[in-house]
Amino acid sequence: FRQTLGEEIFVVPGDGGLAGFVSLWLEEPFVHFLLVDGRYRRQGVGEALLRLAISRLLPPVHLKCAPGNAEALAFYARMGCTEVERVEAPGNAYVRLRLPAG
Repeated sequence: FRQTLGEEIFVVPGDGGLAGFVSLWLEEPFVHFLLVDGRYRRQGVGEALLRLAISRLLPPVHLKCAPGNAEALAFYARMGCTEVERVEAPGNAYVRLRLPAG
């Protein structure tokens, strides 16, 4: 977990493993990772983790998402996130989103 060194990590336990987790970089403030196991999607896990992130970080809070991840982008839109930047650099394409204020 070197990628998350210095970050706050919160997990949601699942049946025999993790249902999901969120990793927060407090200095920016930035949601570094928000991952939900496919078996737990559309069950409120992602929403709970995103709401936790909003409550823990001072606004404005941002995150990045792969532009091809339509399911995640739709989820973030439903949660009130707004697109602030789209980068199409080879090997580093992403959409930067701003989370709604808590």
